[in-house]
Formats: sequence, C-alpha cells, structure tokens
Amino acid sequence: MEDKKIGVVIALIVILVVSFFLFGYPMIRVWWAGQAGKAQLRHANFEREVQIVNAQANLHAQEFNAQSEVVRAEGIAKANNIIKDSITEAYIRYLWVQTLDRTNNQIIYVPLGQDGLPITEAGRAVK
Repeated sequence: MEDKKIGVVIALIVILVVSFFLFGYPMIRVWWAGQAGKAQLRHANFEREVQIVNAQANLHAQEFNAQSEVVRAEGIAKANNIIKDSITEAYIRYLWVQTLDRTNNQIIYVPLGQDGLPITEAGRAVK
C-alpha cells in the first residue's frame, strides 16, 4: 500500500514535469520574448524622444544665432553710416600724414596733386 502511494506520487510528479515541459515552458518562452520586445520598444521610443528634444534644442540655438547675426549686422550698418557721414577729405589727409610719420626706414612714393598735397584716392571721379 505504501509502495502504491509512492508510485502514485512519483507518477504525478513525472506527469507534472512532462506537462510543464510540453505546455508550460513554451508559454513561458513566449512570455519572455514578449517582455523583451516591450523593453526594446520602450528603449526605441526613449531614444526617439531624446533625438526630438536634441533637434528642438538645436533649432532654438540656431534661431538665437540668427537673431544675434541680425543685431550684429544692424550695428555694423549703423557704424558704417556714422563713419561715412563723419569722414572728410581733410581727415583722410591727416590720417595719411600720421601714417607717414610712423613709417621708419621705408621708402614710400606718394603721388602729389596740383596743390602739393598727397593724392589719397588716385583715380577717383571728380564730383
């Protein structure tokens, strides 16, 4: 009787182990594969979101760079207008003479006009 009970228990254990390998293990493998797929999908979504955020940050930086270039160009244009309005022929001659005073041990040929002053803009059309 004892041997019958042990035989039944061993038979049940063998049946459980065999049924696990026939039915349970394939189902667990499918579940693991599904979990791995979900993890890969989440990782891909996260990577995509990171790329989107980086692209948006780059776009904002480029917009600020463009704005700074516009401001810089406006400043240069204003400075050029101020210089254009303030430079006279007499000032250019003064700068020319100052430059000549600073050159040492050099031979510089300066064309002279009818009044004996240097021609600072040779070939310029007379207005």
